[in-house]
Amino acid sequence: MWKIYGIKLPELMREPLQGQMDGLPQERQERIERIRHEKDRYRCLGAGLLIAYGLCQEGIGREKQVFCRGENGKPALEEAQGISFNASHAGDYVVVAVADCEIGIDLECRRRVHASSVRKCCTRKEQEWLKAQADRELAFLRLWTMKESYLKWTGEGLRIPLADVETCPSEGEAGRIFRGGVPQPVTLWEYRELPDSHLCVCMGADVAERADAGEICWLSWDELKAGIV
Repeated sequence: MWKIYGIKLPELMREPLQGQMDGLPQERQERIERIRHEKDRYRCLGAGLLIAYGLCQEGIGREKQVFCRGENGKPALEEAQGISFNASHAGDYVVVAVADCEIGIDLECRRRVHASSVRKCCTRKEQEWLKAQADRELAFLRLWTMKESYLKWTGEGLRIPLADVETCPSEGEAGRIFRGGVPQPVTLWEYRELPDSHLCVCMGADVAERADAGEICWLSWDELKAGIV
C-alpha cells in the first residue's frame, strides 16, 4: 500500500499561517517560526498537515502521531505501527507519500542548471546523457529526483553526495539506481504531469512488486482540515 497526497500553495495560503500550526509537533512549529520567507513557511506547514492527514487516513489519529528520527535523521513514527511517510515540496506544490514500507519521495521545479551543479551532482555517464537531451533543465530534474528519492528511501538524504549515486533514466521503463556500480534493490516511479516539475517515488523492489503506481490525490484546504482527526 502506498498513497501520495498533495496540496497546492495558493490553496494553503487561503488561511492565516499562525492559526493552522496548532496540533503540529513542536519541532515543526519551531522550524516554521525559524523560516524567513512566507511561502517557505507555508510549504513547511503544508508538509506537516499532509503527514497528519495521510496518517489519519491509515487509522493513526493525532493522539498517536508521536514522531522521532531514525539513525540518519529521517522522520518516523515513534511507534512505527507499520506505516512510513516522506514529504517534499517545491514551487507551488507540497506532497507526502504514505506507505506500509519504507518510501522516499522528491519533487523539484524547473530552475537554471549551472555547469558547476552538473559537475557536482552528476556522474560522467549522466553528464553525457544530459548533453543529448533537448530540455536539459527538465532532464536534470529527472536525475535529481531519482537520486534524492532513493537517498530519502535509505534515510541518508543529502548527507551523501548526489554524484555518489548513478541513475539510468529511460523512456517507458522504470529508472534504475546504481551505487559503486552495483544496482540497488529499488523501484522508481516518475510523475511528469506537473508543469515544469518532476516527481519521483522510491521503494524497495521486493515490496514494489505488489504495488501499482497511484495518482496524486490533490486536496483542497477544506478536505485537508476535515481529514485530520
